[in-house]
Amino acid sequence: MEQKLLEEIKKDNKITEKELAQIFKVSERTIRRYIYKLKRTKNIELIGLGRKREWKVL
Repeated sequence: MEQKLLEEIKKDNKITEKELAQIFKVSERTIRRYIYKLKRTKNIELIGLGRKREWKVL
């Protein structure tokens, strides 16, 4: 799941948790849990706030 999540973020670095949840047919909370794991392992980084935020895949 984490690898697929990274692939989606690479396609669109401005994708939201809500959009990811719809793609994977899971809750936003589940997406946040996976994102937390990816941040902790230094695979992704969130840059910016609000509507101007984007993901950076490391």
